[in-house]
Amino acid sequence: MEADTEYVMCYPPHPAFTRICEIFPVVFGRNGADRHMGRRVPELFHQAGLADVAVEASVQLYPPGNSRRTIRLDPVRSMSPYVLEMGLASQAELEDLDAAARAHLEDPRTVAVSGLFYLVWGRKPPETNTREFA
Repeated sequence: MEADTEYVMCYPPHPAFTRICEIFPVVFGRNGADRHMGRRVPELFHQAGLADVAVEASVQLYPPGNSRRTIRLDPVRSMSPYVLEMGLASQAELEDLDAAARAHLEDPRTVAVSGLFYLVWGRKPPETNTREFA
């Protein structure tokens, strides 16, 4: 299962969460990470020569207290040196955003979607023997 992180959201919307979601793709892609990898996997399977490639996508929702609920906040927190280096936010802004967004996600009335997850499968096609036997 491979993630595609474009569709992270919370409802009701919160400005701190929205701002963190604006920062994330810039800093995540800094070293070439692909936030759209999930949707690309089927094509990679085709390019690798697999047959009967199929894909399913699902959305994951996690309750308050589950570590996956903060899947957008945690990477931005861990990449904060790069956020600062790139001038995307100040340390004070990051701390304020993080605290406000975490408080919002702890509210059991907040719906938090962590993105799409792609399950992709295929099979290796049967080998054809093209050698002639004498």
